[in-house]
Amino acid sequence: MRDSEISEIQDWLAPEMRCFDYAPVDPDVTTTPPAIPDGILRAPVIVTGRGGSGTRLLADIVSACGVFLGGDVNRSSDSMEWVDLTYELAIKKLTPGFDLEAEREGRWQPMVEAQARYSLGKTGGETPRLWGWKLPETMIILPELLTIFGQAKFLHLVRHPVTSSLRRDHVTSRTDNLVGEKLLDAAYGELGRDRALIYSDKDYLRNAIAWRFQVASAVAFGRALPKGRYCEIRYEDLCDDPGAVAERVAAFIGVETPSTGIPSIDATRMAEPDWNDPRVEEIWNICGNIARDIGYQRG
Repeated sequence: MRDSEISEIQDWLAPEMRCFDYAPVDPDVTTTPPAIPDGILRAPVIVTGRGGSGTRLLADIVSACGVFLGGDVNRSSDSMEWVDLTYELAIKKLTPGFDLEAEREGRWQPMVEAQARYSLGKTGGETPRLWGWKLPETMIILPELLTIFGQAKFLHLVRHPVTSSLRRDHVTSRTDNLVGEKLLDAAYGELGRDRALIYSDKDYLRNAIAWRFQVASAVAFGRALPKGRYCEIRYEDLCDDPGAVAERVAAFIGVETPSTGIPSIDATRMAEPDWNDPRVEEIWNICGNIARDIGYQRG
């Protein structure tokens, strides 16, 4: 997600959450939403992964498989119509003492369902059989989404924590926005690291701690689902052989492998870090246990 879009989101996310009331992001949500067959509505394909980890490439493959990812998709293939509700739910979930589940049936579930119907209504034609969205911050609220979309399929892109943490920072690992502040507070607390260090730690440390917190919870969530509902894709595998990953994604979704639309990969995406960089050891000490569990080695 780009800085201009983040700025727009921050304008909407008023200080101290005083404006939060599960406000619709789509102006049409104030009208009656289109009727969508329940079998379609409850079965989106949800694409997520740590921001900045290459989720656009995975979303492009999913789109090539015939999955409608929304009527407002940006250059990063983020489904922008889902941003406001996702951010609001994420912030409330990460706020200590806030009971998000208590507000589900009467408050935010109807808004999420309405947003889904309006997204599906933007196809300009018949309701697509396959639909979903891609947004990195969706990682924070996967269990909550499952309570609404009971037949959802989840595609999760993972990336080596060292290369991920040494890249640029992301909304969820920055302190200039409420989502980042709340997530880092929870992540530092879960790790047992002094929360006062959030504002003085270097970017790569905040990135690593956010990676650990988000990836661990998403992997635990996904691997507990029934077979065929969760698919983990390694960024490195996607870069090595996007065609093979497209075959795997298509099989997971239940469609033929697309013949077009598979992204070409810039070789610079696979540049190796300097494994002797002292920051690598710090990152691995934070993320290593989880990284090994999903098939990574220190390097």
